[in-house]
Amino acid sequence: MNPASILIADDHSIIRKTIRDWLGKKYPWIVMLEARTGEEVLRILQAVSVDLILMDIHFPGMTGVDATKIIKEKHPDIPIVIVTVQEDDHYQMSAIAAGADGYVIKRNMYSDLIPVIAPLIDKLRTYALVQENA
Repeated sequence: MNPASILIADDHSIIRKTIRDWLGKKYPWIVMLEARTGEEVLRILQAVSVDLILMDIHFPGMTGVDATKIIKEKHPDIPIVIVTVQEDDHYQMSAIAAGADGYVIKRNMYSDLIPVIAPLIDKLRTYALVQENA
């Protein structure tokens, strides 16, 4: 069985590293993958299985909202949480309409991200334990 994985999609390497290191300490059993663009997210999904995507909105090229819509059409069971600086309701409504399962503002990330993803990760851990004991 493959280990659980989170794909962190952000065009800023420092943001990807910050999220990867922070979540990696909290969830050391989860593999952290990274993407710099919406197109790269789609390529990664063609090659590997991903259990959760943390997606920025603004990328060079395809937006995170556009990538979310495409992903949800092909992989409706992969949860996608938008992690962005955009606080305008318009962005949040667009992301949710595209299929995003959650929306977290980066400046509130340390207080808001874990409560949003913890139930999703609990499902991953439960599934992994069931598969391990099967």
